[in-house]
Amino acid sequence: MSEPESQNKSQQPSVMDEISRCWAGFPDKLLFLALLGSWMVFFQFLGNSTFGYVDTHSLYAWMNYAYSTSKDDELGYIIPLIVLGLCYWKRDELLAVPKRNWWPALLLVALALTIHLTGYVIQQSRVSILGFYFGVYALSGLIWGPSWLKASFFPCLLFAFGIPVGTMAETVTVPLSHLASDITGWICGTLLGIDIFQQGVQIWDDQGKYKYAIAAACSGLRSLIVTLAFFTIYGFVSFSKKWKTALIVFSAFPLAVAGNVFRLTLIILAAEIVESAKPGSGQAAGDFVHDNGILSLLPYFPAFVGVLILGRIIKEDDRPKNHEETPASRWKLSEDLARIIHNAKKLGILIAHFILLGGTAAFIMLLNSAGQTLGKPGVQLAAMEILNETNKVVRTNGVALPINIMQCTSKPTPVTTLELDWLPPDTTYGRRRYTFPDKTWIENSVVLMGQDRTSIHKPEYCLPGQGFTINRREVTNIPMTQPHTYNLPVMKLTTSKTFRDRSGNDIKLSGIYVYWFVADGKLATDHFERMWMMTKGLLSEGELQRWAYVTYFAICAPGTEDKTFEKVSEFIRESVPKFQLTAGPKKH
Repeated sequence: MSEPESQNKSQQPSVMDEISRCWAGFPDKLLFLALLGSWMVFFQFLGNSTFGYVDTHSLYAWMNYAYSTSKDDELGYIIPLIVLGLCYWKRDELLAVPKRNWWPALLLVALALTIHLTGYVIQQSRVSILGFYFGVYALSGLIWGPSWLKASFFPCLLFAFGIPVGTMAETVTVPLSHLASDITGWICGTLLGIDIFQQGVQIWDDQGKYKYAIAAACSGLRSLIVTLAFFTIYGFVSFSKKWKTALIVFSAFPLAVAGNVFRLTLIILAAEIVESAKPGSGQAAGDFVHDNGILSLLPYFPAFVGVLILGRIIKEDDRPKNHEETPASRWKLSEDLARIIHNAKKLGILIAHFILLGGTAAFIMLLNSAGQTLGKPGVQLAAMEILNETNKVVRTNGVALPINIMQCTSKPTPVTTLELDWLPPDTTYGRRRYTFPDKTWIENSVVLMGQDRTSIHKPEYCLPGQGFTINRREVTNIPMTQPHTYNLPVMKLTTSKTFRDRSGNDIKLSGIYVYWFVADGKLATDHFERMWMMTKGLLSEGELQRWAYVTYFAICAPGTEDKTFEKVSEFIRESVPKFQLTAGPKKH
């Protein structure tokens, strides 16, 4: 190495030197830290209104719960670090923009608090997370002005990836699962000539030696989120033209699907090759490719290679160098007078900020003390003993499910301790198993919420937890004759499960799971439809609709799913009018 090169290398500032330079280059940083600190304290104590899954007022504790219970949302843990890292990368540009206290940003802070307040009232902590991150962005604009907001829009845009997807993922995972299954089946069956059958999200070979179901967890949502975040960073960092950035970002969707199909195809290939060489080992070979931690990174390979090729095709831009900008002064003031005015502005900003926080906090505490008006239930309640699995009485009232239906005998089914610990304490239950003379049975369950809407959960949680795979979901109508003729809209899930008996034989079962949501005068089959109706009720009428989650479940042999659904439908026609108070519009 030549002497000039070694001197230049030794003169390069360290990371700590750059951080010190940035710290020194930002005005009013202590004021910003004071505002940010109070903002974070506010969300620690008044950030969350749902206590069903994690009993805390802290928005951060709820975020930790959401991130830790969903692999699709784990990226949220490091999003703030990514944003800070990109701010460091853009440090010269951010230091160069003119900075000034900008009072109109108080409107953005007020908007952020309104977003949080809306999320708090409708019990949607994800909305509060949006308000929290948007407020951090707004506070920076309050201290450093509109030019700063424009320059920091990216990377602050990445805060969106800190909002957990949770149960909302279903609207994406189900289509992704079917799309990945269809493409994988076409590639393996048509292009590669492998003798397989593909139906819905299930793929198996012609002799049944191996079988795979592309469940929601294998839909590729996690790789899509990571890929979308990476492509967003790459697009904003490498391209200045908006259409190029947009092209890079939107390419994440087809490339993520291609990556997941690549992984699924390798699973089928591994199973097919090993099964041909060593009969009986194909399933294990495919499972190894599926479960291996290193091989689970395979979906990212075609995606990242694809985006780099796309970047080369559209050519990376030479970004213009940043030029130092200095704010223009309209008039000259003495140094002392300018300092006095500036300090008065800072004090005014601090006071206005605390007025907004204090007013919002007062409203939330008033709301908590007054309580929300709780609507009437759409199911019949009665005094009864609800037992847990140890026959301990855990509730003294419940949903009045009928005892005698058709030719069935029935008995109450216990509520598990896990459910009691997980769901809010004001949750009301009703649960019975009805056994027919031929020993087949139908389980009827009702979960009724109280003041906390998290009593109502989705079957996409509990069924996979019991080992069932959801193969098909469809909305259908069950014709009802009581109290008048109407169509009851329900969600029908067709499920399957394989278990091993004592002799070591694999037993395959199917299941029909029917559910819907009911409140006073309202019916819904979709989780988001119910949430939308509840939100409208809260905002327009100030009433928290009291929803119940009604389910019917029956086990059957594979191939008898349609016959079993007819039986469940008939049972629903007989039993629902005996406990459900809400009916649909009368048919003419």
